[in-house]
Amino acid sequence: MKKFAGISPAVYLFFSTLFFFEIDSFSQSDQFFIRSIAIQEGLPTKTVYDLAVSSKGHLYLGTNSGIFRYNGKTFRKIQSDASIDTNFDNIIEDESGKIWCKNLANQVFFIKNDTLRLVPALQESLSKTGNLRQFAIHRQKLYLASGNSFFSFDPESDQTVFIESSDASLGLFLSVFEDKDSSLYYFKRGKVKDIERGGIAPADPSWLFSEGAILSNELFALDRTLNGKIYSLSNQKQIETPAIPANTNLYFPRVAGEELWICSSSGLFRYSKETKQVDQVILNGVRASDVVEDFSGNIWISTLDHGLKMIASENISFTDANENNFPNTKFLSLFKDEILGVFAGTNSGKVLWMDTNGSLVREFDSKNNSEVLFVFPDVKNSRVFYSQGYFDLEGKNHPNYFGRGITLDDSNNYLIANNFLHGLFSQSLKDTASISFGGRFNVVPFSQHNFPLLRISERAGRAVHFSKFHQLYYFATVDGLMIYDQEGEHSQLLSKDGNPILVNSMREDSQGNLWIGTQQNGLLKVNGRELVEQYRSESGLESNLVRKVLVRDNLIWMITDVGIFTLDSKTGKASRNQVSDYFRTILVYDLIQNGNEIWFGTSQGILKYAPDKELNIPSPILELEKTTANGELWQGKLQFPHQVRNLVFDFEVIHLSGMGGQELEYILSGNGGKNDWISVQSPDFQISFPALSPGNYSLKVRANVNQSISEVIEIPFKVDGPFWLSWWFFILTILFFGVLVFVYLEKYKRRLRRRQVFREKLLSSQLTALQSQMNPHFLFNVLNAVQGYIYSNQKASAADYLGKFSQLLRKTLDQSDRQFLTLEEELSLIRLYVELELVRFEDGFEFLLDLEDNIDIREIKIPSLIIQPFVENAIKHGLLHQNGAKCLSIKIATKPNHDSLLIVIEDNGIGREASKEINSKRIGHQSFAIKSIDSRMELLRELFGKEITYSILDLIDQSGKPSGTLVSLTLPNLHE
Repeated sequence: MKKFAGISPAVYLFFSTLFFFEIDSFSQSDQFFIRSIAIQEGLPTKTVYDLAVSSKGHLYLGTNSGIFRYNGKTFRKIQSDASIDTNFDNIIEDESGKIWCKNLANQVFFIKNDTLRLVPALQESLSKTGNLRQFAIHRQKLYLASGNSFFSFDPESDQTVFIESSDASLGLFLSVFEDKDSSLYYFKRGKVKDIERGGIAPADPSWLFSEGAILSNELFALDRTLNGKIYSLSNQKQIETPAIPANTNLYFPRVAGEELWICSSSGLFRYSKETKQVDQVILNGVRASDVVEDFSGNIWISTLDHGLKMIASENISFTDANENNFPNTKFLSLFKDEILGVFAGTNSGKVLWMDTNGSLVREFDSKNNSEVLFVFPDVKNSRVFYSQGYFDLEGKNHPNYFGRGITLDDSNNYLIANNFLHGLFSQSLKDTASISFGGRFNVVPFSQHNFPLLRISERAGRAVHFSKFHQLYYFATVDGLMIYDQEGEHSQLLSKDGNPILVNSMREDSQGNLWIGTQQNGLLKVNGRELVEQYRSESGLESNLVRKVLVRDNLIWMITDVGIFTLDSKTGKASRNQVSDYFRTILVYDLIQNGNEIWFGTSQGILKYAPDKELNIPSPILELEKTTANGELWQGKLQFPHQVRNLVFDFEVIHLSGMGGQELEYILSGNGGKNDWISVQSPDFQISFPALSPGNYSLKVRANVNQSISEVIEIPFKVDGPFWLSWWFFILTILFFGVLVFVYLEKYKRRLRRRQVFREKLLSSQLTALQSQMNPHFLFNVLNAVQGYIYSNQKASAADYLGKFSQLLRKTLDQSDRQFLTLEEELSLIRLYVELELVRFEDGFEFLLDLEDNIDIREIKIPSLIIQPFVENAIKHGLLHQNGAKCLSIKIATKPNHDSLLIVIEDNGIGREASKEINSKRIGHQSFAIKSIDSRMELLRELFGKEITYSILDLIDQSGKPSGTLVSLTLPNLHE
């Protein structure tokens, strides 16, 4: 929880801007590395009033644009619809982890779900107490200092308790703060009070103070005025402030990193525990408003005009070559000489000579304001070569264009590479090089001093190196890397894909391995003339552009265009070095080893880094923020429907030292998932799955900040299969289909039984029709007719008649077991029957058969014996008792839809009424032919589901007397 001292920063600093001008230029101490967080990194504003580090590791910022939360990569604004002002300060966390703050409009908020929430009961109390200056939280209660009251507020009960009040004659309540022992203090004009132990009176009644802080149990206070004073109330003495210039307005004392810091209009200053004075300036000329320490030991500083800044931990610091002493200077090249110390080349034509502690020994100025791309001291001849010439150690400049690099062989020759040539010249600067390369190359005068130069080539050089181990000369040009021995035998080194190599930097280790940083081929390991290994992105490098190389024991340090990397020469694995986090907005040009330190030439100075002293960088904190499915927020149990698409898990990585270098890694196990960590390059820390097959999954996620790994979060979730694949649906389906099969089989059995019954009934009806056709009366008539022919000695007629009868009998018996006959067969039987019946009539009767032309009697099938009963009735009941001419006709035609036949049977007999009257007088007469046909038609309809109908029409003549009967029979095209 943050400890506060002093009046509201936003209130006071807001008005101080009206009276104090902004100092644009500022510098850094030679002791601290201060990194600026740029607007380009998402910093919302350059005006920051207040800071607080939460227990989760977030950095909260109170600014003129609202409250923001920083996780090391992104700034997230805390939203509010209730705030009537955008200037926020007094950020503090209570014991439950809830963040509180206030604005200039006297509103106090707490943060919930990234939203500012008001407390109505507290706002009502504030409306009665005057302007709120500051509040603190002590034992879950808010203690508030306003213009005329000091009171407490309990958020649980909404109870306000007034502790002390004042009027203008007695002074104002100015601030409230808590120490590490959880003692609560509040300031009243010139007095400080402990809420539990009583007041502490200052030694001098004239002392006035309005802000306080406690460092190592010592209570400090300051007077927040122009040229204000700082006091140690515990020691009852005034603190000397030699580092603070006149006309400085003191703002607040702050304790961070076990140090006391003074925020003021003239900069940030530090109190020395040794001298008991404020004697060190940290940010000169910058209006510093607050200071806090994060969990890594980094110090964060808010300013009113320059945004947010960070003092890195003690492993990183500046030498004398810093922006304070050399503003707007870039340090492009470095060289460490074991005797003289460190030399640095700048972008302004200067060369700095420093001792191994980083203190400036001498400054060499060429006055030409050109970039110094290399520095090479020659101790033997007291010279310092640089791109535009050389200096003697007394500082005299000797202009000459040496270009991009010089080094020495072990034969007292310089190797040179500039933009026009590369070659060798003698260390004496007068003699010819002692190595002639077998006389293969010419000696030419070089530069305005006419040095004798053994010119190897006129191609532009990029770098040179001499290998004492292999006695080889390496000349890197725009055409590639050429390797020579002392006899001039040479070869070109090519990359593994057979292309020339564009070299940026070369360094040799103690085993004779030459490590080469290239423009496009990553890092190369060369032994003599042989390319041993090529390290690119597959080895862990994030870029194949390696600008500078340094060999330090088994680690190869590299400056790439995306950060600082190291390669373990034993394992061949490269990784981003953790120091790279601090350099994200700084350009790094060169690096050297100085004792146990690595020195970096940068755009802000020369930085010293102790790699063997592990940086205090804690593991990142990883949190799951939300889950969305199909573009909508998913709440509740992580069980998703089978049609889920675009399943997205949103995380937050909290790591203030990461400076944007955070990455997510995950393993998705279950349903065929792999167990390898997969890196996610998502700027929003999202892991998304466009489509997942049904199954149970386990998502393991961790944050990786330059090999600093967070705890693993495991998220089990399930994607349901479609309901038709679920076990219960499978069982229900089996049961359902089982029931269906059972029901179907039962219905089928019943249908079979019914059909069998129908078939039996149909067979019975068919036998009845047969019985009707072959009834005893008909047989008697036939036999009587045969007898008549015999008595009349008409043997031929009797034989013919018996032949027809036998034919009818045979066909009837043959077809008695068939349900269907062709129309031809049915008509054949009818003809035989009619011919036999004609014998009974003395004058006979006329029989007519009329068939429609398009009827194929061989193909059309009808139920057997379906027409015969109507023909029998027409003869027996119509024509038999008719006097005069008799006629029976059968007409067969198709209906218009051609799916059924219309059979019309017409006679000119006595009619049905006269027939009934005659039959009624006959004892024992039964007309079962029509009854049997009715029953048979009903059975056929049930069995085949098609309509079979007939109708009987009584015909009358013009006088109204019966003139016959007409039967219309409709038969569908049935098939057996």
